[in-house]
Amino acid sequence: MTTKDDADTSRILAEIRRLEQEAYDRGYNDALTAILSAAGRVAEAKPAATSPTPPSPPRKRGRRPKAPGIVLGVLETKPGMTGVEVVAAVEATGNTISERTVRTALRRLKGEKRIIQRRKRWFPAMKPGSADVAASA
Repeated sequence: MTTKDDADTSRILAEIRRLEQEAYDRGYNDALTAILSAAGRVAEAKPAATSPTPPSPPRKRGRRPKAPGIVLGVLETKPGMTGVEVVAAVEATGNTISERTVRTALRRLKGEKRIIQRRKRWFPAMKPGSADVAASA
């Protein structure tokens, strides 16, 4: 009896596998047909007329100056200011730079050796060769 049951089971399993494969193939073919149909509709549709985007208007004024440049400019105008005086001078120029940013700019400019600090006062660093010009004059 077991041989007949095994044969029936094998036949049933083979039939199930065949039906599954047919269903898979049918689903695959249906999906492929739908994709190609949709692609054909897209290809047949005319693309919408696009006008080129107009160029952006020019800036009213260029980029805002950076804090270190403003601080250095203030120090070149009036060397020998204290930190508080530098902050006030920057505010007097009409720039809206916070005190913290001004002090950060001072520290960075000092690190770059573009300014020096003597007795709590800030000065622009002497440019190379400027001491020679002063000595020869």
